[in-house]
Amino acid sequence: MRIVGHNFEKGFSGEKEVRRMLEKALGGDVKQYQGESDKGLDLHVQMKNPYESGDILQFDVQVKTGHSHVIEESKKYKIKNRVIKSDGWSKLLKSRTPVLFVWLKDWGDLVAYWQFIKPSCISSFYISKHKTISPVSRYDIAREICARNVEKYTEEGTRVFWGDIGKSLRDEAKKIYKKLMKYEYRNPFLGKTIVTWHGWRHITNQSRAQYDIFKSLTHIYSIPTCIENPDAITGFRRVKDVVRGNRVNCVRLIVFEKAIKPEKTSPVVLVCVLRELIDYPKNWISVLMPQDDVKRMVILESIYEKKQ
Repeated sequence: MRIVGHNFEKGFSGEKEVRRMLEKALGGDVKQYQGESDKGLDLHVQMKNPYESGDILQFDVQVKTGHSHVIEESKKYKIKNRVIKSDGWSKLLKSRTPVLFVWLKDWGDLVAYWQFIKPSCISSFYISKHKTISPVSRYDIAREICARNVEKYTEEGTRVFWGDIGKSLRDEAKKIYKKLMKYEYRNPFLGKTIVTWHGWRHITNQSRAQYDIFKSLTHIYSIPTCIENPDAITGFRRVKDVVRGNRVNCVRLIVFEKAIKPEKTSPVVLVCVLRELIDYPKNWISVLMPQDDVKRMVILESIYEKKQ
């Protein structure tokens, strides 16, 4: 009985610690469910979508504390079978509200890992070692909840740039790209997006095949369309966070696709990659409102033709 009581107290303390971290990181309203700890859902979160729509997002949270629930692997943590084989886990898989699984490694350590529970998690469940609760989590969580296909349609009559006879295609395309840099664009999901020389360097990088560079240059005119009217979000990749002084720099690469029908050519699908740069204070847990000290920018990473 003494051990059970100790585990109960530890789990309840872990819930309070995770609740405080979520309130700080997300800037939302986090309420604790009444009832015994570690039985189903522990917390309910309401937060404002930090992206373009600005709507209210809701999800539930299950909290686990301590090393007894996981097996550590090289790049991720595996949740033990006794957790995912329980009756409570099967109920979470059927929940209509998104359920966030949060694992607090050690109570008082202030490091918590998270992952959404999905129907595919019926036999195994893993958490990346890079998915820790921080001010950048509100963007990652919103992206996972809201990322869905938008209404698809093919952009007809899109202009293809072939260059002028006797002139360098790259030099002429660079002039057009420079003009695109003068404007701001609004991605329907990520919001304000700008075109910088970073995208040009990626498009013309000599490590790419010359034919791939050529095809990207011919679609220079489609950059605004791909940013502002994509068909779907088809990929996402996080780059390892970098600590510079008292700030943490995060990079997320979000992949969009856009079907176009260029003039006098067959329909193609363009892939547009946007780079999301997020910067927040390293000691965010001790800052009163850390979400107000988050700096964010979205720029063009690359554009290329999808290979069939």
